[in-house]
Amino acid sequence: MEQNNREVILSVRDLKVAFGSRRHRFEAVKGVSFDVYKGETFGIVGESGSGKTTIGRSVIRVYPATSGSIRFHGQEISGRISKTIDREIMNTPDMNPALPLCELPFRTSSPVLGKSRKCQVHVSDNIGNWLIYIPFDTCKFRLGGSLLAEKTGLAGGKAPDIMDSDYFIDCFEVVREFVEDGVIVSGAATGPGGLIATLNRMSNGMTAGIDADISGICRSYGETDITRILFSEVPGAVVEIRDSDFDYVDAEMLLQDVAYYPIGHPGKPGLRITSGNQDGVAGILQSLLGQEDIVPEGED
Repeated sequence: MEQNNREVILSVRDLKVAFGSRRHRFEAVKGVSFDVYKGETFGIVGESGSGKTTIGRSVIRVYPATSGSIRFHGQEISGRISKTIDREIMNTPDMNPALPLCELPFRTSSPVLGKSRKCQVHVSDNIGNWLIYIPFDTCKFRLGGSLLAEKTGLAGGKAPDIMDSDYFIDCFEVVREFVEDGVIVSGAATGPGGLIATLNRMSNGMTAGIDADISGICRSYGETDITRILFSEVPGAVVEIRDSDFDYVDAEMLLQDVAYYPIGHPGKPGLRITSGNQDGVAGILQSLLGQEDIVPEGED
């Protein structure tokens, strides 16, 4: 299709994207239409939460369009399409080897966040701020393959079963958007050493520490062994946000269907962990002592 001798590369008409169903249905994009012409730079501008990311994900088929039309080089790409067309749309033939569009930020030498951090690691001294934990997978907490199991010789059994790559990307994108929008005051990824290592890293500043309560995580997962919660190496992030941004963060998490857990606030220097049933340090020691003759974790 051409208009004024300009070739339309991408044409979007009356695009609607909704999440949930019935009473919980939420329309993130309502009737958006636009054209992108060959050789031009096109941008979508709007407030946070206005649907910019959702539109982009729908165009590259990460999110299904509820209704409307998306045409690429005149070819309809929304809805059910052939595998051949899907491969053509989702790959970038100019790159060698070709990479899916949705993976480019993770594969290039200059990812969107750049090489330097946009937020600090250590928590601030504002005790009114919130610390929230965002696991990037909904798997159960297991000690298999963890540094704790390796260093102590515990029979950790199976490692966390990371299976949902789409959910992982959703969580990653949510955190990245918060960083870019300046919502995150401080933050660190969870990895080797588990949640407790991340909290220790963030509380290792000179002026402030962390008061953490993991009882919410324990209740949500039905987990009574706080050692698994603290030392299992489920990928994720712990971030500090301002109290004034809490409602916004909560709304974005609900919109993206990402689970998160408020776990405390900045406090005096050091790290203090409690759970609903017992103090963190005492509970960890008790749990470790109780695992001397533990059998490996099987399928829960």
